[in-house]
Amino acid sequence: SRGAAPKLGRGMGSQSGMISIDLSPSVKSSYSASHSRALSILQNKNKKLEAEDPNNSHRKKGTASTPDRIQKVMKRVERSSTEDEGSPNQKPASKKQKLEDQSPKTVRVFGREMTQEELDKLRSTKSKNQHLVAEAELEATDRYFDAMEKKDEMESKMLSTFEMKTKAVTCHVCNYTAFKASEICKREQHRYKVIDAVKRFYHCKNCKKRVTCLTKIPKEACSQCGEANWVRAGMIAERKGPKLLADQLSVRGNEEKYLGGNVANSNIHI
Repeated sequence: SRGAAPKLGRGMGSQSGMISIDLSPSVKSSYSASHSRALSILQNKNKKLEAEDPNNSHRKKGTASTPDRIQKVMKRVERSSTEDEGSPNQKPASKKQKLEDQSPKTVRVFGREMTQEELDKLRSTKSKNQHLVAEAELEATDRYFDAMEKKDEMESKMLSTFEMKTKAVTCHVCNYTAFKASEICKREQHRYKVIDAVKRFYHCKNCKKRVTCLTKIPKEACSQCGEANWVRAGMIAERKGPKLLADQLSVRGNEEKYLGGNVANSNIHI
């Protein structure tokens, strides 16, 4: 009836009253027969079938002590022992290394192959005309220094020359004497005369401006600074190099032009 209590497996026909919940696939009868036959053979030989550990299956691969494997291991041990006895500190050389050691190393130089020994010998050889190169270098050095000596001699001679003879033009109409006639004299065709004169060299003491004159002292003032303080000078100006720190006199030491400006190193000559 519908009001009866629920019961597991109601309505299923079973003589024993048990319900099978085995969900595994059905096993064939041939497999069970072969399995029983194998078990009977093992029992006759007094052996048991042990289950294999799946975690150690990868370790057992290739570790079986077969006669061939034992022989290979023995040969390897003998080979390593003989090599250690022959050269204990030297590693066994490979086949490629042995071939490289036997064949001499070659280097290609200007399209030609040669060994390292030949290359070293070629580097060490010198030309038979090496002395000619040294002589040519000495001659070039001598020519250079000879030219520099002549230049220094000419410079010193010109520095010591304060006056020299020259030709000048004098005009009695305009009453002047100069290095050349003026354009007015040429245009008006004055009768000017060429005379022998002496050209003298001076420089301004204040601004170092150089002038030349035909009189014993320049008559005009300096056109640059307006002073008339003239000093005898050489034919050319003296050549000066860069000033050293010792040449810059500073009585009060290092000074700055404005507050926070750059301070130049000066010498107080103490």
